[in-house]
Amino acid sequence: MFGPSTSQVSDARAALARDFEVNSERNDYLLNRILFKYEYGEDVKDVFNMRPSLRPDQCRVTARRGAHASNTNRYVKVTLVPETN
Repeated sequence: MFGPSTSQVSDARAALARDFEVNSERNDYLLNRILFKYEYGEDVKDVFNMRPSLRPDQCRVTARRGAHASNTNRYVKVTLVPETN
């Protein structure tokens, strides 16, 4: 099977946990998360109980869904070039 290994998922979970720990000390981050929860009718208490729950099998399923949805014929290629004086 293709997809991330258990150690890769473990590393990603650790990174997400670190990000949450750092971000949860910032008021702007918390405000944005709370507003998001209200806007989408979700439980605001979840903002303070976030735990990464990645599993390799979930990553594989999500990747398969994304592979079906990604049609490169629907992309637009944009190239930035510097202005000329």
